Amino acid sequence: MPVTHAGSVRGKAFAEAASRLGLAPVVVTPAQAGQTPVEENGPTVRTIFLYDSYAVHLPVPFPALLLPLTVSRLRGVAARSAARVVVSSTPGLFLSLESFLVAKLLQIPFFLDVRDAWKLEEKTHAGRLRNQIKSWLEGVVSRGATKVWTVTDSLARLVRQTHHLPLDRVAVVPNGADLTRFRPGTVEKRYDLVFLGTPASYR
Repeated sequence: MPVTHAGSVRGKAFAEAASRLGLAPVVVTPAQAGQTPVEENGPTVRTIFLYDSYAVHLPVPFPALLLPLTVSRLRGVAARSAARVVVSSTPGLFLSLESFLVAKLLQIPFFLDVRDAWKLEEKTHAGRLRNQIKSWLEGVVSRGATKVWTVTDSLARLVRQTHHLPLDRVAVVPNGADLTRFRPGTVEKRYDLVFLGTPASYR
């Protein structure tokens, strides 16, 4: 994958699961400056210029003004791939918004994977107006989704309560683990600490 943060790992797992079911998933990520296309075995990976690509270099509100262009690009990829469903992940909410709009334009189901609710992210992200906009965006894509997935029961409750979602709209899809990578060592230890995650900010 072009990036290796937690969302990328979870997204790749979804794509590989879809491949095992006989589907042909296409993974789309925002292009980054100087990025070299990555060739991998497994699901097709496409990098295109989207909101997040421009937000790195352009001040507010210019990336948002380019949304018609970026949504059109993403729609083109989905249409050429004959997409039957769109899946997007938060807390990067503008990619989720772009994906949601593409699903609406193509009249296909949209699934939102919430790894971290913005209610939690706003604790470490400055800007009252910015946080209000992000929370509003999360509500728009959550209420418009066919189904919302979360990684834990507590996160499911938080998302339902924050955005007033019906009980059957949210489903818990826990993170898995490759158990072949975890095995007892030869030396007895008093403590084991495993940290799974990457600190990151979201534009």
